[in-house]
Amino acid sequence: MEKIALKVYAKINLMLDIKGILDDGYHSLDMVMGSIDLYDEIIAEKSLENEVYMDGVKQDEKNTAYKALEVLTLAYGYRMKVEIKKGIPFSAGVGGSSADAAGVFVAYSKLYGIEPEYMTKLALSVGSDVIYMMKGGPAKVKCKGEMVFPIETFNELNMVMLQKEVGASTKEVYANYDKLGRIVDKEFKVGEQIIFNVLQAPAVDLCPSIKESIEELSKHTDKVFMTGSGSAVLGVFESKDEAKKALDKIQGEYIFKNVVNTMPYGIDVINEW
Repeated sequence: MEKIALKVYAKINLMLDIKGILDDGYHSLDMVMGSIDLYDEIIAEKSLENEVYMDGVKQDEKNTAYKALEVLTLAYGYRMKVEIKKGIPFSAGVGGSSADAAGVFVAYSKLYGIEPEYMTKLALSVGSDVIYMMKGGPAKVKCKGEMVFPIETFNELNMVMLQKEVGASTKEVYANYDKLGRIVDKEFKVGEQIIFNVLQAPAVDLCPSIKESIEELSKHTDKVFMTGSGSAVLGVFESKDEAKKALDKIQGEYIFKNVVNTMPYGIDVINEW
């Protein structure tokens, strides 16, 4: 095999809690995560040089997928050319850059015959969500993101996702969490799953438009939450039809506004050559 095409799906945090600070200064996380049906498309092929293109634009070391590729080359010596077609919104808290990095790890694994289990430390060095997103689906994720425990039961959630503007950086949101302390703005249950996000208050403090999205969605459902470090907000509905009806009634301008649904997995191989 010389070439592979993948769909890499976005994620949401149904629960995001912080249990303290680890010895290395990172936050100790306690999360429940899921994949949703927003995706980037990745085509990767064996190459003599590392190259990453996003929507036709060549990327450098600032790009997370490029960082993943460089880390892999340093460890194993092989190189790839990667083309990414974006479908996941930027700075939304749904793991767009981590999805691309996870796709690079999975493509590299398949093209060069390296077991993904050997790549976990490398994946964690690129981003805290990357290990989870190499498989996706419902899972409990702990510590810095390296402890992933799949949840066997998959329950589809029908949601509307709104993003009014690009949010603050993840680093800024965590720093504001340290400043403000642990605040749980809202907590509710969907089935047996408790949903809350301790980063919501610090993210809203930095990006007030998140509150506007929350208030708009709350007109249509009382089950509303922010994912990750923002700025996307989701509302949970009983069915796809109810979600679509609510979407049609949403007021205001948004850079992303659509119905999304949970997925049982995070990466889909769509072709191999």
